[in-house]
Amino acid sequence: MLLRRNPFYLQLLMEKRSSS
Repeated sequence: MLLRRNPFYLQLLMEKRSSS
């Protein structure tokens, strides 16, 4: 998936984890 390769996707995941 391109999303996986995209840096934006990673940042979103990181932010979600931080929010948790």
